[in-house]
Amino acid sequence: MTDESEQHPPGIHTPRLFLRRVCQDDAQDVFAIRSKPDVAKYCGFIPEKDVDESERWLAHNLARPDYYTFAIELQSEERNKRHRDAALPIVVGLVGIIRSPNVGYILNPGVQGLGYATEALVAFLGNYWAYSAITDDQHASRNCLSAEIDADNRASRKVLEKCGFTLWELRKHDYYSPMLGWTDTEEWRLPRPEQDSSS
Repeated sequence: MTDESEQHPPGIHTPRLFLRRVCQDDAQDVFAIRSKPDVAKYCGFIPEKDVDESERWLAHNLARPDYYTFAIELQSEERNKRHRDAALPIVVGLVGIIRSPNVGYILNPGVQGLGYATEALVAFLGNYWAYSAITDDQHASRNCLSAEIDADNRASRKVLEKCGFTLWELRKHDYYSPMLGWTDTEEWRLPRPEQDSSS
């Protein structure tokens, strides 16, 4: 069996972000995201009213074996340069496997529109493909990942396109959103990258 410390590195650094495994102590920062109507409307949940709801949501997901999700933090240089005067929490988003093989990501509205979601997802995917190749975890997808988004969520569609996902199918009126009513769902898929045979 592979050593867990090799499967789960301490964190992932990108030019502007730092990704690490989300934990129960992140509940307050997660609440700052999941309490926002602009976030909740496309994610299929009602905005959370207090941190206790976020704590229960985190505890439920962290107990699941197929929940492989990272907290997104800003590198200190990026925070000081672009968000010096913003009252932002440490964790500004989440990215990872919601329920294998489905990928998801959410960002605090205060940092949306700056390319962080794409940067975080690209970094996560590189980590995930390496992790799924060595893990004994039966829930880890080794061949293909998927992402399901509201068909009206153009920003999320752009993120997926930039990360190499392609549209697999459009399902009409297949999901009832507590904030939007019946909605159309787009399913996007990304196959495992082929390994360079020369390496």
